[in-house]
Amino acid sequence: MTVASEETRTALIDNMSETAKMMYHEIYRDIRLADGIDKNATKGFDQDSEVYEVLKLNSNLALMLMELCVILSEEMSRQNVVERRFLLRRCVMICHEGYKYLFGFKENATTTAIRFLDAHSADYQEWINCINEVHKKYLQDFGTEEMKQLRDVAKHYSTDSMEFFNRVKNLDEEAVAKMIASFMAFAQPLYHLTLLYLKNELGITFLLAGVERPPFHSIPQFKDLYLSRVVDQSIEKFGDLILKMDKIGNQGIMVLRRLGANSVKKELRPYLDDNLATHIFYVDMDILCAYKAFSQAVDFHEQAINLAYLRLSIHEGIKKLYGFGDKHEGSYWFRLKEDFSDVIVSCSLDIEEIEQKLDTLSKMDYVRDEEVALFTHYGDDKHKNIPFEVIKYFEDKTNDLFIENLTIVINTLTSILPVVPSLMEQENVFLKAKNDQMIDDSFGKIEGLLNLAKAKNPQLEKSIDELLKFIKNKNEELKKLLN
Repeated sequence: MTVASEETRTALIDNMSETAKMMYHEIYRDIRLADGIDKNATKGFDQDSEVYEVLKLNSNLALMLMELCVILSEEMSRQNVVERRFLLRRCVMICHEGYKYLFGFKENATTTAIRFLDAHSADYQEWINCINEVHKKYLQDFGTEEMKQLRDVAKHYSTDSMEFFNRVKNLDEEAVAKMIASFMAFAQPLYHLTLLYLKNELGITFLLAGVERPPFHSIPQFKDLYLSRVVDQSIEKFGDLILKMDKIGNQGIMVLRRLGANSVKKELRPYLDDNLATHIFYVDMDILCAYKAFSQAVDFHEQAINLAYLRLSIHEGIKKLYGFGDKHEGSYWFRLKEDFSDVIVSCSLDIEEIEQKLDTLSKMDYVRDEEVALFTHYGDDKHKNIPFEVIKYFEDKTNDLFIENLTIVINTLTSILPVVPSLMEQENVFLKAKNDQMIDDSFGKIEGLLNLAKAKNPQLEKSIDELLKFIKNKNEELKKLLN
């Protein structure tokens, strides 16, 4: 692998930052043009016209390119390995969802992009042949089931606490860069082709709509050197914890396989698949990465994208941790109570109080707001163009006391973490007592049989007593070994 020089990386980051800014401005231009059509102010075009459809296609392409540039430039400026993997997986999600919107993964899919290319194949034949060739190559290389599963956990986390990082940790910058380059090879020409079409169709109207700059917005930041150090240290700490827990978990599964044991047994699930603490570490890491990116952002669209991803992490994280409404079955919390059902009543912590905190958290609009799903799809949402809704979301939803709400989320998640070791400790005490009882019961049966033999054969009394003493000592050794 060729490592880029610091100068090259800096130049790439600067270039992507400028591209993202340009895409943000151009989405605003499309909003103005669409608004003109909505109000019948653009003569000759309405909401059923091809121009209106291509406007929406153009804005979706601009949103994909903007998000990719923002996230990738952040990833390239980071040092922590786990932080970089968490950011890279968002790029995979953007490319996967982008391709799904543009061309679809099913045969004979009909999309706005396909209809546009088919309708203008004679006008832009060379461009369109090139776009079709490279997007099919992307599908061949990256439209795999493995990439779909990676996209799923990238967006939603996983109900298996080990699956998320097992998929994310194997991402490397070079492989994802190839994926992004392959995606850009058809997305950028298609974007420029839609621009050319809109310029030709709308003429001076198109040019005038692009003259006005987007309204100035800025989200108040808390640029504090001490806080920045705390965030960096926390990212380092959670990164190390995630790596350690991943290593321990995978080593444990390998040992169980060699022994022919089942890793999904109730006694083992809390340490492996159902590990609630590991899931919380993932959510905390995501929040910290997004907050760090927000605090270092210069432009509004960068600030807003990172706060939106922060809220997406919270929404999806709590959804898997506890659930919303009445949908709690299958959540980490529900399974934790199942896994530790034998000892939960004797836990030193107030489980009901913690559950009440989780319930309160799950009902907060800041946490449960489904609108954050806008940042995982492209196209239409409830008959509204997603890029236009994203811009409105940026302006309306990112200022709402986010620090106060974020503090509540982090404090609640932190308060849950001690539950896991406490229940594990109680479980160990319970299993010790259970094993001791099982060994004592077995010894009692053996002792009863040998006493009967001794009664029938008095001459064997000394030998039987020595045998009983030997078995009893071995039972005590077995107790110590199991505990």
